[in-house]
Order: sequence, then C-alpha cells, then structure tokens
Amino acid sequence: MRALKILLLEHNPYQLLAMHQQLNACGIYQVMTADHTAQAADLMERRSSLDILICDLLPDDEARLAWLRQLNEQRAFYALIVHGNSHRAQLEQATLRAGQAGIQALGFVQKPASPLALRRLLESYKPPPLPLPAVIEPPPYGELQSPSASLCLRNFPR
Repeated sequence: MRALKILLLEHNPYQLLAMHQQLNACGIYQVMTADHTAQAADLMERRSSLDILICDLLPDDEARLAWLRQLNEQRAFYALIVHGNSHRAQLEQATLRAGQAGIQALGFVQKPASPLALRRLLESYKPPPLPLPAVIEPPPYGELQSPSASLCLRNFPR
C-alpha cells in the first residue's frame, strides 16, 4: 500500500490509540491525530492535503457535514472514512449523505474497527489524478525557407 497521509479525528483516547494501531498494522505510518474539530482544522491548514480523513459522522449532524464539505472543497482531504459507535444503518446513511455532499466517501467502519474492513476501505482509495503539466506551444513560424545566399559557405571569407 502506498504511503497514505491520514488524519484520524477521534475524541476518545482509547479509540484513537486503537485505530492508530490498526492503521499502523495496515502499513500506514503517516497518521496525524486530533481529538476535536478545531485541532483537526488547524492540522489540515498547516499541512499539505491529506489523502484520507477518518472521523465520526451521524446522518443528522448537519454542522459536521457542512464542515467536511467546506474542507473537501478546499482540497484539505480527498476521501473520507466514517468511523463510529452508531448502528450499521446510521453509519451507512451518514456515508451516503457525505457522498451526496460531493465527498469521496470510501465507506464506514464500526468501533472498534475490524482490520480486514479497514484494509478494504484503504485499498479502495483512488488518489486524485496528478495535474498535467502546462503545454507550451511553440511560437508560430513561417514556412521553412532556404538560407539566403549570403549565408552560404562559399560566400564566407577564407
């Protein structure tokens, strides 16, 4: 698995540690952690774009969804994994709502995360395409012309 940059937003220290260890077990070592949204926003502002943000999201949490939509529009992260204690149906609904908001939602995992389920979500991540280099057009030239007679070698002094 390539070197993913992940931000884990989790307020429960035990769950944060457990998920961090799960990510390390999947071969992911570039993991930043935050225990509240202000700290997460600060980390994303100071760092380059993240690949994946892992956080709790409920289907009726309009404030968090708006925050995630804003961060996604700023390209602070490219994909989301919903991670929570809620029932499976609620997590699935929250993931669908994130997708409808224009966020690349990879899916969800219930706490504590199953290593296999987490690995599958991480492997499903499609990184954004690299920007193409700007095409530089050559300056327009007229038709090819033969060199003038004055430039011919026979006209140069010996």
